[in-house]
Amino acid sequence: MDYYIQKNSRNLFFYFFLWVIYGGIIIFLSSLPGNKVNKFFFFKGQDKILHCFEYSLYAFLTYIFFQLLYSFKKNHVKLIAIGYSLLFALLEELHQMYVPGRSCSPFDFLADSVGVFVGIFIFYRIFILIEHKNRKKQ
Repeated sequence: MDYYIQKNSRNLFFYFFLWVIYGGIIIFLSSLPGNKVNKFFFFKGQDKILHCFEYSLYAFLTYIFFQLLYSFKKNHVKLIAIGYSLLFALLEELHQMYVPGRSCSPFDFLADSVGVFVGIFIFYRIFILIEHKNRKKQ
């Protein structure tokens, strides 16, 4: 990752901004009452797919932000991004206990967790491929 995202304050601010805005969108959507959310579901299990997708993207943004913020090895950044993303997902599920028409579901947290791991794995593999391609050019 060090080779394809320059570590400078402009990039750090940009990815921090994306990370915070996206986290805010997740919080906003999880704060909607259940009767407003259920209108958008067309088939059973769609919410689990959305949970998976939203947290894979969140984990990706978390990974990039922490990679730019700290000079850890990639494996350490992966673990930090996974841990932070799982904590965020857990807190969001607990938050939904207090939203009318919503509930704290262990299956939603499981879908969030799968999204975190899949997201980190896919994006990390993409980064390795890009890094490998850049090394071949040099």
